[in-house]
Amino acid sequence: PPAGAVQTLVACYADGSLDVRDARSGNAYGRLLVGDVDGDVALDARMSTAVATSNDRLISIDLSTMSAKASAPLNEARLGGVALLAGGAFAVATNENAESSGAGIAVYRLHRGAAPRLVSTAAAGETPEGIAVAADGRTMYVASVNGNVVTRLVLNDDGTTRKTGTARTATRPFGVAVDARDGLLLVADNDTPTLSGAQSRPGLEAFSLPGMRRVGAAISTGSPNALPLGVAVDPDSKRLFVTNEGDDDVAVYALPSLHREAT
Repeated sequence: PPAGAVQTLVACYADGSLDVRDARSGNAYGRLLVGDVDGDVALDARMSTAVATSNDRLISIDLSTMSAKASAPLNEARLGGVALLAGGAFAVATNENAESSGAGIAVYRLHRGAAPRLVSTAAAGETPEGIAVAADGRTMYVASVNGNVVTRLVLNDDGTTRKTGTARTATRPFGVAVDARDGLLLVADNDTPTLSGAQSRPGLEAFSLPGMRRVGAAISTGSPNALPLGVAVDPDSKRLFVTNEGDDDVAVYALPSLHREAT
């Protein structure tokens, strides 16, 4: 891509590549192979560096040259979600293979042109998947799919973390997002009748911040087979977007009312 281009990077799980596009036009620049699979990708605010997860490694990509550097493998891990911390000085990845007391998150130190270096791990519930970082760049929220809990951790200066709160959720929390303007944490529960039968309640939950207390009842995002996954907040339009994998659609909600506006 030309220097200064505003880019969109899409993690393509099955073939381990990043699809690189112009964020405004959608035109494709090309694809970058980063590993056997590609779980997630995050891009820094300066659009100089991206990080992507691939099985047991974190990949750092210098976007000026599209050159990639891989971390050392993390033992028995399958890294999924990834986010940048402290202005891009660190990256945090969730470990989908983790048990409740295992290494649920892995924190890496980033240096441009060098491979990511693991500095700490921490428990974050069973099967952590989704992750969201607050505006301070240090507070993170991790959704534990099989633990039915969201854990809040804060990054210390040395790259270690400390747990500062938890919230019990409904079944299979996956996507998570922070609405800083209204002090809300939004969580998509990926429940399905295949697992829960007639008791299945896929949908959207809201928790107040900083207390992490539930706000109202869960809201349906679609059909019983909706499989809500991704959650994203647009603060400028005061809207929340939820991707329903099973329904093949996106549900749109007003913030902070969570009134459903469109699908």
